[in-house]
Amino acid sequence: MQLFKNTPPRPFVLFGLACLLLSACSLSPESASPLPSQSQNTNPPPLRTLHTQLEKDQPLPAASCVQAPSFLEMSSPNACQKSHHTIKLQHSEQDGCPDKISLLDIKLRAEARGSIVIRSAPLFPTVLEKGRPIEIILQYNPPQVTRTQASLSIFTDLTEEPEIVTALQATHPAPSIQRETFRQIPREKVDVLIVLDNHISSQPLYQAQQENLKRYLKYVLSGSQDLQFGVLSNDVSNKNRKAGCLVKHSSVRSPISRPSDPNFLKDISANTILQYPSQDAGAHTLEAIQQAVSPENIQEGGCNEDFFRKDASLSILIWSPRPDNSPKGVEEYWRSIQLLKSSKESWRIRVNTIVGQEPEGCMHPVLGKVPNAPRDVALSRLSSLGISYSICDSSWENALSYLSAITFGGKRQFFLDQRPNPSTIQVFVQGQKIPKNSDNDWTYDQHNNSIQFSSAATPGFENSIEVDFVPACPL
Repeated sequence: MQLFKNTPPRPFVLFGLACLLLSACSLSPESASPLPSQSQNTNPPPLRTLHTQLEKDQPLPAASCVQAPSFLEMSSPNACQKSHHTIKLQHSEQDGCPDKISLLDIKLRAEARGSIVIRSAPLFPTVLEKGRPIEIILQYNPPQVTRTQASLSIFTDLTEEPEIVTALQATHPAPSIQRETFRQIPREKVDVLIVLDNHISSQPLYQAQQENLKRYLKYVLSGSQDLQFGVLSNDVSNKNRKAGCLVKHSSVRSPISRPSDPNFLKDISANTILQYPSQDAGAHTLEAIQQAVSPENIQEGGCNEDFFRKDASLSILIWSPRPDNSPKGVEEYWRSIQLLKSSKESWRIRVNTIVGQEPEGCMHPVLGKVPNAPRDVALSRLSSLGISYSICDSSWENALSYLSAITFGGKRQFFLDQRPNPSTIQVFVQGQKIPKNSDNDWTYDQHNNSIQFSSAATPGFENSIEVDFVPACPL
């Protein structure tokens, strides 16, 4: 059979055949664009390069057998809303393309890990056939940055098209920064309840209590101005006084001592020397506190009616060498104390303890072995930033200084209305940013959704506190 019967050979045909046989033809640099082959390095170009090509309207070589978008714009209406986007692969059905094209593998590369993921795709390797397109669904999870880039590669068994690349770009509006503003409390009112052990074995502590009390008051009186003190015995069975009522020494006019009283130091010292010590007194410290705050005792006509003021903070100091042995659970006693304040003001109740050291107690120079007090310490931990010190410590200067600072200083915990993305939080006091160099400055309490300052960084009275953050996405 003659292909060119009665047709003379054309020069350009002969030249083309000669070029193919002799491999002697060369193309200009401008037109040279060798197709990738499986023997060549087919690593995809960097994402920046890939997107620069597309932005300059210089798309990658178009696929002839597999039709796929060379560029896909993905977007989300906000930083918290995921979006889904579909890439459709189709057989081009062009002449010279095999009826079935093997898709060997799929690979996604993204600048921000997890920002774009494959939500749905066939199991690779798979086959692309004529008239049977394949869909790949991508999910955009907005990261902190508002714009991110990625690429999706499909690897085939085609010699001239070993890799089909779709460039991806995803955007969402910049999240708005929220600000919540607080005001530190003014120099406040504080009711101080000192709970002491009434057992006869604790009498050797009275002199030490007197000396340490004077040091404590030295720090206290340099702080808040509106204070009142009451002393409570942990003995609820003593026939000489009603359980839960503040102690009043026979030489003192009132069980409540105030710095403005002319004989303040003398009166409070006298009240701390408990009369009627008992050999049989039980260490019912938590039970005594619960009875002290009971409606019967704090209402009008009750023995403690003027002590627990609604607009004052309450500081309870438990000072006992014997651990609590009350009959009820610690949380039940704590709930009784909380009833003195509203739910949002429970931070105004602090319980501090000076008891046997955890976990095995301690050796006191006068009393000998002092057991640990797990229930007393547990009550302290339930309160707002309560602390515990060992009753066996020989030096009290630092402990009493710190106790007075946290008892009569400003508010240290501020509750947020919205839940923030923790990594975006910035805190300002009086307009000055407070750097978060460590937990000694401030921390975010995720459980309570609050900013909590350390004692050293507690804002001053009436200072303004501002907390800036990007809201967290709802679960």
